[in-house]
Amino acid sequence: LVVVATQCIEAGADLDFDAMVTECASIDALRQRFGRVDRRGELGTSNSVLIGRSDLTAPGKSDPIYGGALAATWQWLEASASDGVVDFGITGMPSLTAADGAPQTELLAPVADAPILLPAHLDALAQTSPRPQVDPDIALWLHGPQRISADVQVLWRAGVEGELLDVDALVERLGACRPSSLETITIPLAAAKTWLANEAATAIADVVGGDADEDDDDWRTERSRSSSSVALRWTGDDSVAVAVGDLRPGDVLIVDRARGGLTARCFDPDSVDPVDDLGDLAQLRGRGVATLRLQPDALEAWCLPTEVTNAIPALVDEESPAELRERVREWIDLFPEEAPDSFVGRSEEWRAARTAWTSKRMRVAIIGAGLVVTAPVARSGLAPEIFDALTEDDDSSFRQQEVTLAAHSSDVRDFAERFGRAIGFGPALAEDLALAGWLHDVGKADPRFQRWLVGGSEVRASVLPEPLAKSGFPSGNVAQRRQAKVRSGYPDRCRHELMSLEMVQASEALLARAHDRDLVLHLVASHHGWCRPFAPPMDDPDTLDVELVHGDVRLSGVTRHHLARLDSGVSDRFWSLTERYGWWGLAWLEAVLRLADHRASERATEETR
Repeated sequence: LVVVATQCIEAGADLDFDAMVTECASIDALRQRFGRVDRRGELGTSNSVLIGRSDLTAPGKSDPIYGGALAATWQWLEASASDGVVDFGITGMPSLTAADGAPQTELLAPVADAPILLPAHLDALAQTSPRPQVDPDIALWLHGPQRISADVQVLWRAGVEGELLDVDALVERLGACRPSSLETITIPLAAAKTWLANEAATAIADVVGGDADEDDDDWRTERSRSSSSVALRWTGDDSVAVAVGDLRPGDVLIVDRARGGLTARCFDPDSVDPVDDLGDLAQLRGRGVATLRLQPDALEAWCLPTEVTNAIPALVDEESPAELRERVREWIDLFPEEAPDSFVGRSEEWRAARTAWTSKRMRVAIIGAGLVVTAPVARSGLAPEIFDALTEDDDSSFRQQEVTLAAHSSDVRDFAERFGRAIGFGPALAEDLALAGWLHDVGKADPRFQRWLVGGSEVRASVLPEPLAKSGFPSGNVAQRRQAKVRSGYPDRCRHELMSLEMVQASEALLARAHDRDLVLHLVASHHGWCRPFAPPMDDPDTLDVELVHGDVRLSGVTRHHLARLDSGVSDRFWSLTERYGWWGLAWLEAVLRLADHRASERATEETR
């Protein structure tokens, strides 16, 4: 395997090369690059090659990136070499100090000034839900104030531009095949603004920290102030259409495939060629679900024969679901057994998807005016590479397979404790993580939430043998999920985490098991990313009693618990724990529990395939 790369090898990736051929750079950059050679020490000795351009290595020459350090480093290498060889090993590298013992700073790349990171900045950065009004840009501390620092993630989907005026319909359609990080590319914010504003393309640095010509005043133009939407800012159910002037660092933007912007899978603002909609393939590769959106633009990535695309099934009035499913199955039977040569995925992915679509678990849903086919891939077919990155919205409880609350709670408890011990946390922390994992979803015992999980049916909910944590309904049908929520009576913006908190903190006997009860309560409240430091505002209109026998304890609470109030103690607990565990430490503990929740949900889905 030969890797051709720019300075990306200086990032913190775990790369291990047998050898390297590289241009000269400053000594600090070279040491970092050679840290990727025989990284695991399996070879013992490895030979690499350093190349210097004569127009940059002569004394006094200056490089656009490394300044005079490149030429100074080359002179030092020549002076330190023995038969043209310099040992870059940890213990074998020649000293980098001068004869008088002073450090040879001229060998180091120029460093831009950056602000000092103060505790006040960290207090603001730690508040992620909701973000404070004054939200520091972390990129200033990463790259300095005069550097390309702000990025956005961009992905392309079919039919986006025509639906930006009806965001609800667009979100419903996208929910059937959720956007994934596998589809995105990273673009500097300034470049994205220029491209989406249809301005002249500008050069885009491929070097981390390269100089930028962006001037905020340049964007105070009539075009940037225009209300014309150019993309969808994806945040799940709360996604919004945005204009150029609304773009902000960290956005995940969905643009229409017809806009272009890619050449050979690399960003090219001058390209107007339609971009492949890779949503179905990302869903298959990332989540182990074979999705097929029956619209011509979305099907192009599958490279189907013309006779197949010309026969795409359409909706027929007064057709039963069984008849529709049979027509779609007959159409899928026309698919080639093996992947076409032009298919962008792997041949095993094609076979796994085709097998899933012809299985008994294939479903056909009507999303808007179109059809979407979904089917879980057999466990032996493909191992999902990722799980949903966005878990703050409600669809994380809808997994196309019912999972009981008891089973899910036990799974999360086991994963959390195993992760905690593997990381090296002490027994007390690992046990508190496990306890929080076992309790995190008890608020789903709310009878309205249980009705929601079974489609809003009070009759169906009343005959459940035990409470559910996951619904058998697929996450992709946003309209179906919303209708079920309305029928269930579960209030909009209500959070089951707060109901869990209400029930847990009312049980003194249960909290006595915790080594740090405040930590357990906070982890329960924050396991979907909220309550850092405030709970989402919501006053439950109903006063209902919720009871649950959970293992060997009986938990109870009332739905109108007022825990979303500013004086509920949720925010005070966050700040006291931040002081106790540190800004990074508390976030680390939360991440362990959240990932345990992800893995437990993922395993429950896989075991049903």
